[in-house]
Amino acid sequence: MLDPDIESIPMVRYTAVAGRNVTLNCPGVNEHSLVDALVWKTSQTVAEFVNGLPIVRNPRVTLLPDNFSLHIRPTVASDTAEYSCLVNDRHSPEAIVDLLVQDVPDPPGRPLVVSFTSRSVHLSWAHSQDSRNAPVSYFIIETSAFRHLQVQRESTSKFPKLTRFPIWNAIASTVIIP
Repeated sequence: MLDPDIESIPMVRYTAVAGRNVTLNCPGVNEHSLVDALVWKTSQTVAEFVNGLPIVRNPRVTLLPDNFSLHIRPTVASDTAEYSCLVNDRHSPEAIVDLLVQDVPDPPGRPLVVSFTSRSVHLSWAHSQDSRNAPVSYFIIETSAFRHLQVQRESTSKFPKLTRFPIWNAIASTVIIP
């Protein structure tokens, strides 16, 4: 949170995909607003408009001149934050801009074989260390099945068949080999 004193201020939510661009509108400001000074901030200042000049601290960030929107290109998961746009030396924003940037989660830990039979295997693995704001909803396990040498000779392909198994909310799973 930015400041406990401003918790009653409305929230404007944005969700972005990492690698794409996003433009955050400054609440209450439009192309007709009279703006002498403006500050976009999170826990630190991100961009400012002072003495008629935009000042930004990150090369991926642009302060748009027509409406003072904050343009981030491309977004990364670490851009996730609550932003405030303070206009003309106001101490509180008209609304908090909540940006959530979702990225591909880290891969899960290496699977461990807990037990197996001739037709199944029970696997276990640790969830990814960092979900990057995109929680894992399922895993896909790809297997290659080498059944019998006789079946291999009858096959026209040199490559094993890949089978995909969706496993919902898996922490541990059993895979049945056809």
